[in-house]
Amino acid sequence: MHVGVELGHHACVVQSVGSSRLREGRFVLRREIGRGATGRVWEAQDELRRSTVALKQLTRVDPRGLYLLKNEFRAIAEIDHPNLIRLGELFAEEDDEVFFTMDLVEGVDFLAWVRDGWVRDSAVRGVRPSFDAPFEEARLRAALLQLAEALAVLHAH
Repeated sequence: MHVGVELGHHACVVQSVGSSRLREGRFVLRREIGRGATGRVWEAQDELRRSTVALKQLTRVDPRGLYLLKNEFRAIAEIDHPNLIRLGELFAEEDDEVFFTMDLVEGVDFLAWVRDGWVRDSAVRGVRPSFDAPFEEARLRAALLQLAEALAVLHAH
């Protein structure tokens, strides 16, 4: 089955995710914003809460992995820290596809932020920074401090 993705006033089919609806129509997928080894991330509209969220579709989830994910998700979902995104809900669709919601964060990635000439114009956010560009030392120090604080909070739980 396919998921309809809302684009303005029109809906189109973009991708098979195994279900015609996510959470009985609660989540409307807008666009894919990333993909990696563990799944895909979508920008989605949460119709119940009337908010925009990031919705991760997990791939390669075996029973043991799902058990570990549920335990970690429950522990991490309780953490409130300014440098960590908030997790929302973990759910599975009828076809056993697993999803979870989290805050959608707008901005640039870590490398773009700490290098000179980082992308400021939202029209070109998809442009990757040059790996040869020098770091802005003050920006790097501030970012690493925030990263270390977030990791300390995670490891304390």
